[in-house]
Amino acid sequence: GMATIGNQIWAGTDGKGIIILNEAGKILDSIGHTKGLASNIVFTLTATDKYVLAGTQNGLSVINKKTKEIVNYSTLDQLPANEFNSAAAFQRGDTVYLGTIAGVVCFNTGQLKDTKRYTLLQPLYITDLFITDHNGQSRHDYTWPYHQNNTLNIPSRTEYFTIDFGSMGGQTQNLNYYYRLQEDNEWILLGASRKLTFVGMSPGEYQLQLAARLPDGNWTQPLLNLPLIVAAAFYQTIWFKLLTGLLIIGLGWWIFRYRERQKDKERLLRLQIAGDLHDEIGSSLAGISMQADMLLSGHYEHLKEYLQSIADNGRLAVQTMGDIVWSIDPRNDDNVSLFQRMERYGHRVFGSSAISIAFHNEGYNEKQYMPQKVRQNIMLIFKEALTNVVKHADAGQVDVTFIALNKGFRLVIADDGRGYALDPSGQSREGSSGHGLRNIKMRAAAIGADLSFPTVERGAIIVLVLKG
Repeated sequence: GMATIGNQIWAGTDGKGIIILNEAGKILDSIGHTKGLASNIVFTLTATDKYVLAGTQNGLSVINKKTKEIVNYSTLDQLPANEFNSAAAFQRGDTVYLGTIAGVVCFNTGQLKDTKRYTLLQPLYITDLFITDHNGQSRHDYTWPYHQNNTLNIPSRTEYFTIDFGSMGGQTQNLNYYYRLQEDNEWILLGASRKLTFVGMSPGEYQLQLAARLPDGNWTQPLLNLPLIVAAAFYQTIWFKLLTGLLIIGLGWWIFRYRERQKDKERLLRLQIAGDLHDEIGSSLAGISMQADMLLSGHYEHLKEYLQSIADNGRLAVQTMGDIVWSIDPRNDDNVSLFQRMERYGHRVFGSSAISIAFHNEGYNEKQYMPQKVRQNIMLIFKEALTNVVKHADAGQVDVTFIALNKGFRLVIADDGRGYALDPSGQSREGSSGHGLRNIKMRAAAIGADLSFPTVERGAIIVLVLKG
């Protein structure tokens, strides 16, 4: 299409919009889509006194000759189609007839205004809300046009949801839609689709807006504008995250303190081993060393006595070393190992004396875990009790009974000697084996065991109960 405007020639092109030339064929100017033309493909041009009408591939552009301002018309303005036919135009005065691919358009340019507004656009409505939860269960809600509540609430743990929208009229049928979730966000192209899908949307509050781009490139006002709230699952809330953070910090602190306590236990165990070696074995070895030096110095008048003492101290050192190793060896952390150790110790202590000892085991048919601290303190209590019998009881028989309880035990040590001199509160009177009893009580308290001294007609009884 071509039109003569004064001494200029306006020519429609297939992709370059309108080219304006002078009579010599020199290009003076051009009008394209960037300047407001409905499309760069122009099929026909017709001129009246005040306007130039350009039938394009995407609507009708009415151009003011003087100001070059453009007003575009499309199917939104009741055109039968947006695409015009090539050179299909007829003019009589201010009335112009233009052919489209779906009918003829009649324009009276004398009644046109330089500006227009799309006032006939209908608002959009949600026609279907389709939700699929984390279990794969889906549901439709077709009642949204009738909801009084204007807020779109999406349940927590929703995998994805789809919004279908439409309008009461058909003017918006061929528009390209855009959406955004906040007013200050950029518009996101949705195209001609009337379906909006969100997958794995983060919990929060949004403002869903839908708008369209008009054929002339201008924007409509938001055709759909409503709050959108995606509910948070309990593990997505700020409180859960804060609590989780605190738990992680607490766990880290507990691990740190646990490691420090383990190091403290290791240090205490090493100090204990060092102390036992120094106190128990060190004194024996010192005696052996001193007596050996006496013999080396020529004091042979006490040869037999010194050799016997060296032998006794050597055996004592070996026994003490065995006790220390047994107490710290984790393979011995059970009741059976403790009972067997007590048996061996008791027979060794009373083996060459006039006192006989008997051991009774009730219910200990299977191994039961016993911590090193408990096992060591029980063994020391047992040793202290036997020492008291040897030194103070003047007894002829000792009975040791182990009775299994639920994750615990009862230890009873009874002799037929002269008994302990105790007052009604269980405290030893002056002249009795007070230090030994105090040590027994202290070790029982260290492992949380119940200790009692029942009154009997003859001898003494120590009852130690440790509950699981």
